[in-house]
Amino acid sequence: DFEGAIAVFRKALEDDPTIVENQLGMAIASEGLGDIVEAKKRYRNVGKITPEEKNELASTGWQNLARINITENELPNAVKHGRLSLERNPKNLEARLTLCRTLALSGLEEEAVEQMYIVYTMDPTYLLKFKTESTYTPTFLLKFYQKILEVKKIVNFNRGELDFLYNEFVILKEDKEASIVLKYLLNKNPRFVLKKYQDGMIVSDEIKKSLMEMINTMITEKSDLHSSEDWYALSFLALRIAGDNELLVFKLFTLGAKNNANYQRKDKERVLQHL
Repeated sequence: DFEGAIAVFRKALEDDPTIVENQLGMAIASEGLGDIVEAKKRYRNVGKITPEEKNELASTGWQNLARINITENELPNAVKHGRLSLERNPKNLEARLTLCRTLALSGLEEEAVEQMYIVYTMDPTYLLKFKTESTYTPTFLLKFYQKILEVKKIVNFNRGELDFLYNEFVILKEDKEASIVLKYLLNKNPRFVLKKYQDGMIVSDEIKKSLMEMINTMITEKSDLHSSEDWYALSFLALRIAGDNELLVFKLFTLGAKNNANYQRKDKERVLQHL
């Protein structure tokens, strides 16, 4: 009930106009009723409060004002108020996302990428959140993902992050970057990569070629980082990509069976039937 809330907050502000929480409540209720002029005035009042202990509220005020600026296509003001929000509270991820969106809309993609990377370093789960925005162009997304690969050592990524980046590069049709990410994903979890192949997520010839190069490298180095089940997954992955290479498949199978007789007995015929 925004009308009831406005009546309550108006009375509270008459009694004591210095209570910033009431200013914020009045702003939210006014925006809810569609009184944008009043809402902007109240959000600005919230942003201008000076006590240091109120920095989070002040940041919220400027952030909401920036958000309204975007909807009204007042991009210079949105950038200005977004920066003010972060001055009051640099940890405000929503404010940083709002500023990032504004910078991207304003054509300032390089700075937008830098801001998005700060968000990523503070909370990687925001990768999924910002993707819901339609603001970001493929060019921006590619620059951002390349920034992640450039700054953060890829060996430090977990499987979820690698999978996310791989899928994004595939969507953007950037096979080179997708291949780089998939190689590390293969090294971490061959069974997961096999499942992606079975699900139709690996279709590019360039990516398949890169995978086969990685599999050959793993054979040459006789990697001991994988279980027999992982070597089994590599066997079937190789069968699907290069099924006519019987020698390669048997090398993979041998590495999988090396220390696991049960693997050999259980799966030998399953490998042979595909040759």
